[in-house]
Parts: sequence; C-alpha cells; structure tokens
Amino acid sequence: MFSRNQIASAGYNAVQLRLSNFSATELRLSGFIISALKNAAYSDGQIVNAGYAARDLKLNRYVAPQLYEANYTVKQLYDASYTAIQVKNATYLPAEIIRVGYSVIELYVAGYTAVQMRLSGISAYRLRYEGNYLDTEILNAGYSANELRAANYTAVDLLSAG
Repeated sequence: MFSRNQIASAGYNAVQLRLSNFSATELRLSGFIISALKNAAYSDGQIVNAGYAARDLKLNRYVAPQLYEANYTVKQLYDASYTAIQVKNATYLPAEIIRVGYSVIELYVAGYTAVQMRLSGISAYRLRYEGNYLDTEILNAGYSANELRAANYTAVDLLSAG
C-alpha cells in the first residue's frame, strides 16, 4: 500500500490528484506550486487555506482579506509586502498594523481616521508628529486634555478646538 504522500510525489499532475480527492494542503506539502492548484480547479479558499507563504499568495494575486479569513497574521502580510491600504481592507486594527512595522503615515494614507487611531491606542503625539493628521482632526478625535498636552498642544489650542 502506498501513502498519500508517496502517491502525490510520484509524478501525477494536480488535476489527477484532485480527482483522487487529494487536498490542496497535501499537494502543497508535496511541492506543488499555487498555479498548478489553480489549473486543477482548486478553489481560492482551498488554496489560501493550504498554508502557502503569504508572499507566494501575494505573487499569485491573493488579496489581504482572503489571507485574513484564513487566519494569516498581519505580520505575515507585512513580511509579504502588502501595503497598509491592502491590510486595512482585511480589517486588522491600527494597533496591530503599527505593532508589526507599518508607520503612522502609512495608516493615514490608508484612510484610518484620528478617531480610529485613538480607539486603537495610538497617541495624539504620534498622530501629530508621525502622521499627516490635521490639528483639527486630532483635537476633535476624543483625546483627553492630558493626552493633547502630551502632544504639545497649548491651552489656547484646546480652547479654540471647542
């Protein structure tokens, strides 16, 4: 009797193995590349859940939300060079995104609001000096007077913000 791994490694193509009920994971473990699985009509979900490296999935045009659904971490997406905009579309939180190496300015460009940043624990100081947020956005994001003072806002700034 032959093991499934021996059969998958014996030179059969991906279509033949799919028709024999081999999983996408079994094919990945036997060295099949993503395009072979695509050609064999494995679904995107099966391919993403097969455990390929995030960079390989990105090269094959898989988007961040697909990887998010398959439980890839934001760090894996960062290492695979997904942009902050792409990662935002996968609904990772700003604090998670910043923790792995994206910058405040990248999150600003991705469209995170000052309120979203505050709710994720990003300081007013970082928004002011590392992002491109307007003072009015920061002053109206719900930070406390102490947090705004730590970001070097004056009492006049706070009074004029309303």
